[in-house]
Amino acid sequence: MDNFRARTTVNDPTPMQNNPWWYSNGNPFYAVESGGYHPLGLPNCTCYAYGRWAEIRNSFSGIDLSHGNAKQWWWYAKEKGLHTGQIPRLGAICCYGYPEGTDGDWAGHVSVVEVVQKKQTTGEIIIETSNSFYNGDYFYYDNSGLSSANNYTPTYVLNHPNAQFLGFIYIDIDFINISIPVISAILGNWQVESGINPAVWESLKDPVTDLGAPDRWTYQFAIVDGVGTGGFGLGQWTNVNTPNGRLYNLHQYCVDNNYLDGDGYGQLGFFLYENLWMRKPDQRTSAKTLEEFLGLSSASVEDLTWDFYRCWEGIDNGTYDTRKNNALSIQTYIIAHMLDDPEDFQWIARNNYLTQDETLNNAMVVYFWLTANYEPTPIKTKKGMPVWMMLDYYFDM
Repeated sequence: MDNFRARTTVNDPTPMQNNPWWYSNGNPFYAVESGGYHPLGLPNCTCYAYGRWAEIRNSFSGIDLSHGNAKQWWWYAKEKGLHTGQIPRLGAICCYGYPEGTDGDWAGHVSVVEVVQKKQTTGEIIIETSNSFYNGDYFYYDNSGLSSANNYTPTYVLNHPNAQFLGFIYIDIDFINISIPVISAILGNWQVESGINPAVWESLKDPVTDLGAPDRWTYQFAIVDGVGTGGFGLGQWTNVNTPNGRLYNLHQYCVDNNYLDGDGYGQLGFFLYENLWMRKPDQRTSAKTLEEFLGLSSASVEDLTWDFYRCWEGIDNGTYDTRKNNALSIQTYIIAHMLDDPEDFQWIARNNYLTQDETLNNAMVVYFWLTANYEPTPIKTKKGMPVWMMLDYYFDM
């Protein structure tokens, strides 16, 4: 999973001077030489935006942006069928130029979205961008108040007759491509499984402390007095009657990566690392693997929920309608809150059932992580603390 880190200065996250994203022939604007120098290299908004995309992607491979003036980028992207739109997203390129069928003397401007925020009181969307300017600033950061209220348009654009904001070109990597319907389908299933709670045991019983199992991570559905522990965590992982199965592997992943066993970020990391997908004859999409499922463009939450239910959960126990309805409700909630401040949503994790509001809160945490709009550094320890110890420590159980 690629992480997004905003570039707010010329030296952060890494120095730009002599950086191959801008100073190598991989960048077509640097590659244009004239008289022994690079006339389209930095400072230049097109050279900057092209290199910034390569930096975010950690590769020049697969980048298909215009090699022309900035005013051509939007129309080139539309012609090539790139993912474009009017709603800002992290890493998107802001395009300024002329409406279709018109032109002017100005070469246009492109910049890269580094921050997206929404005012809770008014719903106004505010962006901050990184920039370079031909024959001008080598790098500058614009936090001057570009917003939906002014159509994300800097004042200098308005100084050019007929010039305007055209739209955003979205970066085509996995943290952008996991769609809201796909995320909603996953979460609709996990709401039935765990209430989207990374610290819950299915029976609310810890296998060791409550049921006397010798090892909570290798137990085979320990049952004492007719009570079984069932699964654990967001996806309610179990060992499926094997001594070293999925639950054990989840625990080992958390230990190896210094996560607490009940840490939702660790479990999401394991979810991608495990990459489980059991194709079923009745699956409704074309996905052959979890990776393919995560990249589907289908807008059918119903079909996506069914396939995750059948091919990841691997069950058909009559709960599909509940999972589907959960997913549809979660999709509505995500769309309503996708531009909220991610800091407003922090994991709620404890070994009991969550309220609906708490479940939706955790759904947003998952959304921000899977789209990499926000991924804070997880709270880590030198060793993975068993979930029972964590719960006892934090909740005095």
